[in-house]
Amino acid sequence: GREMQGIKRNKTAIALAIAATLSISVVGCGGVGSKTDLEHVAAAKDFLDKNDTKSGVIELKSALQKNPENAEARRLLGELNIQMGDGPAAEKELRRALELGVAKEAIVASLAESLAMQGKYQEILDQIEAPASLDPAEKADIISYRGDAWLSKRKAEKAKAEYERALEIDAESSKAKLGLAKLAVANKESAEAEKLISEALQSSPEDSDIWLFQAELQRAKGEIDQAEESYSQAIKLNSRNLMARYQRALLRIGKKDFDNAEKDVEVLKKEAGNSFQRHYAEGMLAFYQKDFPAAEAALDQAVKLNSNFIQATFFRGIAHLTQNHIAQAEKDLSRVQKTLPNAIKPRQLLAQLKIQKKEYKEAKELLDPVIKFKPDDPITLNLLGNIEFALGNNDQGMEYLQKLAELQPEDAGVHARLGLGMLKSGEREKAIQQLEQASELAPNFVQSDAFIVMAHFQAKEYDKAEKVIEQIKAKQPDSPIAGNLTGMLNQAKGDQSQAKKDFETVLAKFPGNPAAASALAGLALKDKDYVSVRNFYHEILAKHPKHLKTKLRLAVLEALESRPKEMEAQLKEAIEDHPKALAPRLFLSRYYTRYGQAGRAQTLLEEVKAQYGNNAQLLFALFDAQLADKNITRALKTAGKLVEVAPKSAQAQFLLARGYEANHDIDKMRLALNKSLELDPKHFQSRIAKVKLLTLERKLDEVAINLQELATEFPDDVVILDLQGWVATRSNKPQEAIISYQRLQEKLPSTKTVIALAEANWRTGKKKEAVDLLSKWVEEHPADAAAHFELSRFYAALGEEKASLSELEKVLQLRPDNIPALNDLAWSLRNSEPARALEYAEKAYEKAPNSIRVLDTLAMVLLENGKTQRALSLLQLGLEKTPESLSLRYHLAIVMRANGQTDMAVQQLKNV
Repeated sequence: GREMQGIKRNKTAIALAIAATLSISVVGCGGVGSKTDLEHVAAAKDFLDKNDTKSGVIELKSALQKNPENAEARRLLGELNIQMGDGPAAEKELRRALELGVAKEAIVASLAESLAMQGKYQEILDQIEAPASLDPAEKADIISYRGDAWLSKRKAEKAKAEYERALEIDAESSKAKLGLAKLAVANKESAEAEKLISEALQSSPEDSDIWLFQAELQRAKGEIDQAEESYSQAIKLNSRNLMARYQRALLRIGKKDFDNAEKDVEVLKKEAGNSFQRHYAEGMLAFYQKDFPAAEAALDQAVKLNSNFIQATFFRGIAHLTQNHIAQAEKDLSRVQKTLPNAIKPRQLLAQLKIQKKEYKEAKELLDPVIKFKPDDPITLNLLGNIEFALGNNDQGMEYLQKLAELQPEDAGVHARLGLGMLKSGEREKAIQQLEQASELAPNFVQSDAFIVMAHFQAKEYDKAEKVIEQIKAKQPDSPIAGNLTGMLNQAKGDQSQAKKDFETVLAKFPGNPAAASALAGLALKDKDYVSVRNFYHEILAKHPKHLKTKLRLAVLEALESRPKEMEAQLKEAIEDHPKALAPRLFLSRYYTRYGQAGRAQTLLEEVKAQYGNNAQLLFALFDAQLADKNITRALKTAGKLVEVAPKSAQAQFLLARGYEANHDIDKMRLALNKSLELDPKHFQSRIAKVKLLTLERKLDEVAINLQELATEFPDDVVILDLQGWVATRSNKPQEAIISYQRLQEKLPSTKTVIALAEANWRTGKKKEAVDLLSKWVEEHPADAAAHFELSRFYAALGEEKASLSELEKVLQLRPDNIPALNDLAWSLRNSEPARALEYAEKAYEKAPNSIRVLDTLAMVLLENGKTQRALSLLQLGLEKTPESLSLRYHLAIVMRANGQTDMAVQQLKNV
């Protein structure tokens, strides 16, 4: 933030602006009232001279209503918007004034300030420079704005250079000295900062900005009263210095001087327009007065206007937390913690949220630095105890909780958690003692009693469990806990019919209860009564619309019933409701990877990679997506990370082998496979991969032995049938492949198998049978984009261009971003419909700018559209990346010839 400058900046600016007005604003005199637009502007200036801003704005708007091209009105309105803290509106008016002919000299300083107010520092650096015609003081001020821009980008040396350049032009420049003082503060040179501010005040004792900065220095030193006085002096000198008023409001809020703080906030609300400072001050006043919904609303506006203002994000996160807005709170607190890694409170709050989401390793990583710094902090001990139990480190968990119990012996919750930890460690009797102690300390804390019930379940002491359940019922007759525990008791005893009645009773009394409804859904699922399962899940969501577990279970149900669109919709909803939750992203990413949308899968996972970077499940899914997307380098990096995270995992080594295979590094692939089988000789996928590797190496005797072992161990296994088909195909035995794939398709129909079967038929010359197979499949599965795409290729090979195009269009109806389909359609249409082909080619290139095949297609389509220059550029770019590509070189020659560069085209052809 900055002081809101006055209207009259400098003599040069005014003279130039008036000249522009005289030359431009002589447009008609009609319109509202009897005044001309020029007279309205003159009246506005009179009002502004008397500090009557409101009347001045009215006059200026009246001028623009009569003559929208009145440049001086635009300029003055831009200046006023700066005063009112509305940077975007100021920039808009000032740029319009420039377009209308106002000289840059008249506006450049104001434009710089409007950009600074919006944090558009790069635009200041790119667009703002001091014109030579300005006097030294004005030049120095504008150059100092550039210094401020570099300072905001944390480029201290460049900022210093600009400030020093300003001082070379005007040795008394208070703005430059103020900038250097800010640098001194950043370098923790407070004495130097105070010296510079003192010098600046001597030069410009009526400069409100300098008093503002002095107040900040005093406030940092704890001189609160002196700081308030300096803020007040800044406001006295310039009642429009809204930054000073804003800071004084915050200082007063901190002093709990709410009455005076509210006076400042009211002024900000009237005068500061839509500035983030106004909203932040308003939000903090509401926050400290415990009006959290109002605080959230105001802070939300502050963050929208300035996303880099981390304090607003932090307090908004807490406001969300107090209202149980878990997803929003987590988003805010995560950002704060990353920005301020040494702050304790954000770590604790965020760790608590992570525990709720079962992200225990991440929660522990957040708290480990805290417990080292504050080993007796009760909040941290409590959280770490829960985390260690969840991670299976029961001894460490109990150590934390025992220490906490010593610090807080009357805390029932501590004893309950300690009892639960002992229960997990198998110390059942000690656990029950701790839980009973917790129950005595807090009789209404029925969670302790529930844990006692679980302890009795564990020992199959059903009579004792039933007695405790009766106690819970007596304590909380209007709670579903006792009823659900009764249902669980009857389930444990094997009486499923009674358990069902118990859960139904709970659900009748407590509609949408997740525990009861989920238990009933589980019973219905065993009977494959999917309608009832769905109804139970919807009953939960009717009462708890964002219940994550239920959304995931419903997505699984959609998958079981072959409803992929509904499944995807459920998972998208779950991610929207819980943007940092891993489970729905894993589920959806695997679906995307499997069905040709690996790019979307990567995006889903990359969004939370910083948070779950060491999570093996995320790394497994991310690797699959990267490999499917042919992003080999990243896939290998991910596999390497996975091996690092899980060094004893045969699966991790297998994935590494797959990565090396994709990278055509067979030696390393073999080593990784051997390592995988060394860790687990029965690792199924590694054995499959070994057979494929031996096939590629033409070691057919070893292939036969290994394949026979697998077929014997897993007779009629669909994976083995697929492997047999694959081996037959690679061994050039298409008839054997047909037999294997037919058996597989009969056993487990799938897109992959029907395509493989069609290709095997094609290879034996049965081209009609191949097309018929796929045609029948897409007729039965019209939403199968992959099958439509393969069918399009078969039609193309048969010369049936119209049928091929029809299939490609069906692919794009199903998958509008399918790159191979976009590319093939563009290629097929390049001669007959070049304009339409260009739309498809451009979209494919936008989605896959690194694909040489897509680049090549776009270049040739551009040629057909007469855009030879861009075609040349693209092909040359492609050859820089893959100089060995004969196709690119040949096409480059064609484009060169079309461009009249015959000799160069011939030279390219010589290289083909």
